[in-house]
Amino acid sequence: MYKSPPNFKHRTEKILQNTLLVILGPTGVGKSALAIDLAKQFHGEIVSADSRQIYKYMNIGTAKPSTTELSTTPHHIIDIINPDEIYSLAFFLHDAVNAIKTIHKQGKIPILVGGTGQWLWALIEGWNVPEIPPNQELRLRLTEQSKENGYMSLHAELSKLNPSAASKIDARNVRRVIRALELCYSDIDIQQAHQKQQASPYKTLIFGLTMDRSALYGKIDNRVDKMIESGWINEVGNLLDMGFHRELPSLSSLGYQEIIQYLSGEISQEYAVTQIKNRTHKFARNQNTWFKQTDQRIKWLDPKSAFRSIDTELTRWIKNPN
Repeated sequence: MYKSPPNFKHRTEKILQNTLLVILGPTGVGKSALAIDLAKQFHGEIVSADSRQIYKYMNIGTAKPSTTELSTTPHHIIDIINPDEIYSLAFFLHDAVNAIKTIHKQGKIPILVGGTGQWLWALIEGWNVPEIPPNQELRLRLTEQSKENGYMSLHAELSKLNPSAASKIDARNVRRVIRALELCYSDIDIQQAHQKQQASPYKTLIFGLTMDRSALYGKIDNRVDKMIESGWINEVGNLLDMGFHRELPSLSSLGYQEIIQYLSGEISQEYAVTQIKNRTHKFARNQNTWFKQTDQRIKWLDPKSAFRSIDTELTRWIKNPN
């Protein structure tokens, strides 16, 4: 488990205008806490690459930084839209690039942090992603197809149109499969757009946090228990009372559907919590699709010793990023 180092020595360095520090890894491994400590040490600001922390009113279940952490360490792309609003990869890239520019202008270092692999690599690799508006008619047709023929029929269709995208999406994640098909059927050739990557404007230093799978599962389970104790069930109830429907994509986030089922009397609280833990374990495994141990761009670290290792390497890298 990651622990904050004692006795910070606040440090401000001359930051090169194109540097970008990246902290990635599976859910629950300790990325956020580490990033906040690094931001304090290196006079940095955090750019979130978490596709669930963008939603307002969804604080406990998405493991957002606390109010104190947000007030003392500047964060970008957190709490920016309502749960019934649309936000896409193209929007993220626009917002992230602007945030990084702002941070650089202040002479600070941007720290990109999160577990949404597509967002992270799209920014790091300079993907040229067009903004494609939702096609509600197509979405309805594909949803009905899934109900009639099963979710595998949609995934098989995606595999024919875009094998690369299909290999990175769990067939049971019908919402993501439908969005990928929507892109395939749009007038814009999304595959070609991805291939036309721009040269990344950033010199990146990428660190990944990793730990033994059983230890990670234990950490995830403890976090879920603490979320429940902190009022996660009330948070979900409040969202429903505010009129946010259970079918919203935002409420497909880890744990929210299970708690909605409990509040609706469909399952017990004990079963809901067990399902949340199991689903989160699987999600952490699936993140390996984006964060591979063999990826030479990533320097993998144990969370317990991560701060010291990054402190040493980042200090050296800031002086000579080449």
